[in-house]
Amino acid sequence: MSEKISTPYLKQTIFDAFKDVPKGKALGARECAVLDAFGNPDDIAAARREDVEQHWWEYPDAVKRGCFDYALTYNNEDGIKFHLPAIMAALVDRKVHPHGSSNTSILHTLCYEIPGQKAPRWDSREFLPYLNSWKVRNVWQHFNFGTEQCHAIAVFLLWMMREPHHFFFVSRKEWIAVVASRHKRRVEEGNATLTLEEAVALVDEQHRIVHDWFVAGGLDLRTHIFGADIDLPDW
Repeated sequence: MSEKISTPYLKQTIFDAFKDVPKGKALGARECAVLDAFGNPDDIAAARREDVEQHWWEYPDAVKRGCFDYALTYNNEDGIKFHLPAIMAALVDRKVHPHGSSNTSILHTLCYEIPGQKAPRWDSREFLPYLNSWKVRNVWQHFNFGTEQCHAIAVFLLWMMREPHHFFFVSRKEWIAVVASRHKRRVEEGNATLTLEEAVALVDEQHRIVHDWFVAGGLDLRTHIFGADIDLPDW
């Protein structure tokens, strides 16, 4: 079976699902970038004046490359929902770096963060029970995602699993090999905070979360609905 989802299908799915999302009280991407740089009030005001886009697909490529890394981190609820499809589309189009902060922030928003709670450090023992309590319905209810939007998010996450550039989502065997190598290095350096068993448990829990998005998005991975034959990862 093919390991790739049709890019035109994915882009159209994202657009159709999120085309009516209003900007609302969202901070623009330029303003978020200035906030990350600890800009002064004049800099923030200038960036705000430049953030004229009223639709998420209107951002020019230069802004995607220079500002999207910060568009979720420094935003409010309206801003996260407004920029989420913009960043998904930019990652699909290779307009932002696949290993950059845009990739990390979108995964944190969709798969790690529990609305209203502060996430522990990923390498702490508190992180696993935190992930255990993560429920996909809490995220979609918090952002008021509709059925089409949940489906688009699920297809996007599946695309990420199948893209070699997004190395986080790979087969369980391969990922555990990576985790074991990193854990061995941390032990040798004297800074390991988790046991190998705990690190593997984190991997399994993270992929449970992605699978929950598949269920929420109504994916039937046995059918040819993505413009290519898709099967589940080796998990």
